[in-house]
Amino acid sequence: MNTFDTIVYTVILGVMPIIAGAIKNYSSNGIIRILTRFVVPTVSAVLITYTLFFNEMMLSVFDAIGYDNSNVEYMIAISTIAILWYMFYKLVSFGQRIGKQEDAGIQADINMVSYRVMQVFEPKLNDFAENIKNDNGDTLDEFRTKIESAIFPKIENVKENQNKIQDTADSLCNAQEQSVLSLNKLQENVDSLSEKIEDQNQIIGKVNSWLENNPHLYEILLSRIEAISIQNKTNKISDIRNITNDDDSTDDSNTKTLLTTQDGIANRAIGHTKQQEMAQYLRDVGFEVGDGHGAGEPDFIIKKKKITGYDLDGTGEESIMEIVAVGSCKSYTLKNQPKKKQRRISTDDCIPEITLAKKLCIPMIILVTNRNNSRRWAAKISYDNLVNEDGKGKKWSGISTPVIFAQDDPESAHMLEEQFLSILASIGARV
Repeated sequence: MNTFDTIVYTVILGVMPIIAGAIKNYSSNGIIRILTRFVVPTVSAVLITYTLFFNEMMLSVFDAIGYDNSNVEYMIAISTIAILWYMFYKLVSFGQRIGKQEDAGIQADINMVSYRVMQVFEPKLNDFAENIKNDNGDTLDEFRTKIESAIFPKIENVKENQNKIQDTADSLCNAQEQSVLSLNKLQENVDSLSEKIEDQNQIIGKVNSWLENNPHLYEILLSRIEAISIQNKTNKISDIRNITNDDDSTDDSNTKTLLTTQDGIANRAIGHTKQQEMAQYLRDVGFEVGDGHGAGEPDFIIKKKKITGYDLDGTGEESIMEIVAVGSCKSYTLKNQPKKKQRRISTDDCIPEITLAKKLCIPMIILVTNRNNSRRWAAKISYDNLVNEDGKGKKWSGISTPVIFAQDDPESAHMLEEQFLSILASIGARV
């Protein structure tokens, strides 16, 4: 590269930062403007340094002065690049100011030309607009008036329709809010109903469990109704007999002992207490006892646990409560005296117990306590002895307590206790 080429390239590269600064602001991209400010000075400085230091003229100068150290050459080149970069950076700023001034001058010229044009053409345009007419012979003002009279009502209709649409939208929003409230209320009702259903299911589950534990509930209720009916008939017959005996009585009837209402209440209270004591004793020897005091109810429904199977893993057993007997509980005051040693227990004294025992085909146990000496006596009446051979009718007529039940000697007491325990053991007692 000769000296002329070097000068031309140096001038071109020196003018390039000024041109880049002048056109930098025409770009809308901020990154490009920043790169222009820093990259252009760097490129120009490097190219000029290369042009100055690596041509034939400069190389011959270095050879003439005797610099053959390349490190010194590189240091001079780097220093020259730094100085030129700073100069070109300032030239970019100078070109930017020139560009802004040029833009301002061009804009001023444009504004001046526009102002001159408006001054010349505006009066003529106004005259033209006033005199021009459409195909119907109307001026622009008249045509504009017609257009406005035709369009404005439609615009008003559009606004009214928009208001109606807005009102409809508001109504729909209100209806939606009411629907949400109704749905929430319905959900609350559903939840409440679900809770009630769950409570009912729990109650039904308890009832089913109770029915499973009481499989003979129907027979028990039916026998109670039948027993009440039989008792009512028996009471009517007894009343008729009492009336007949009263008509045939003589004066010596006044010597008989008459029981008052208070005596009846006291006897029933003592009877209930003895019945509760006997029920507790039966529970202590392994039975589950349901004791009844109402009309038509047997005194005792005696149940015993019956194992029906075992779990698959053998860790537990499956069982049910089986009714093994019906109990009739009595308590009398018997003494070792004439006409006070025994008491006859007839079928009329055990109507509820006999009726249920027949329904369930199970034995009846008569449990008697002597209030005088606290002795206990029991009798077992099997199902076969309660009914005839055809399973119907009345076969058992009654039973009397033994004479030793009223005695006070230890031998008879021991004998009665063994007989009492053997009766209970026959139906599964732990004795």
